[in-house]
Amino acid sequence: MKKSIYKLTIFVLLFLLIMIIFKYGAVIKFLIITEIPKVVLKFKSEDGLIKILNNNSKDTKTRCRVAKRLKEINSKESIPYFEEIIKKHKNNDPELVRCSIVPLAEMNDKNSIDIISALLKETESGEVFRTTIYALGIYNDPVVFKNVVNYL
Repeated sequence: MKKSIYKLTIFVLLFLLIMIIFKYGAVIKFLIITEIPKVVLKFKSEDGLIKILNNNSKDTKTRCRVAKRLKEINSKESIPYFEEIIKKHKNNDPELVRCSIVPLAEMNDKNSIDIISALLKETESGEVFRTTIYALGIYNDPVVFKNVVNYL
């Protein structure tokens, strides 16, 4: 008697599992195909991408593409590297500085506001200046707007 109840319970559980898979199969398949690989890719590639961003021997276009990808995966670990590029803007290609400003602002790191704002006074590049204004606008913070107005 106990074996038949045990078998019936297993049968019912398997039946329910199959019904759930049929009902939510598309959702499960979507998660398996799209979301899980993103998470795995993030952890596998993030360190390598940061190394490329920090590698001065790589060309600017490559480093800009890496900066965009780090922003896409919302890499909080890359924030200090973006900040370092911005702080050393006089030694870096203006294009690389521009490619670092926007992802930093889009990751909404409030601690970076002062570093980005400092570019308003320090940069000699018109393109970097315009990108800085744009990036500060991304924050949508009254303190940021006050900094910009005080500079102008």
